Amino acid sequence: MSEKPKDPFALWSSILKRTGMLLRQHKENPRFAQDLSELAGMVYWAMQQHQEIGTFEMMHGEATGYAIAHSLQTAFVASLAAGRLGWSESDRITLIRASLTMNIAMLDLQNTLATQPTPPTSRQRAEIASHAQRGRAMLEAAGITDADWLDT
Repeated sequence: MSEKPKDPFALWSSILKRTGMLLRQHKENPRFAQDLSELAGMVYWAMQQHQEIGTFEMMHGEATGYAIAHSLQTAFVASLAAGRLGWSESDRITLIRASLTMNIAMLDLQNTLATQPTPPTSRQRAEIASHAQRGRAMLEAAGITDADWLDT
């Protein structure tokens, strides 16, 4: 995603699609850590250039499933808050990476729960309770060693 689309709506749409592809195919992607870092940089850049359009897209953009949209929305809002608190660009990009991958171990479950009319089952609650540890293990298996990313 080195070439940035000139149309800011297309830029945010491509970011959303790229987020979904990367998170869903992390096991098959030997460049996952690098690709996700590049995506986080793109999110940061797009927020600097087209924050209002990003806000619109977070609310009305293409549906890619709850889990993917939620990851990108969290990255967006967390980065906005961090910017207002005076965080450095580097720290904000780390926060974006952590936000994008925060629920990597339960993407399918999140989508299920978003439409499930009943409370989570005991099995689902157990999966929710263990997702942070499983997610960290998945990220480490993908070659991520940045302690700030893994601990955020």
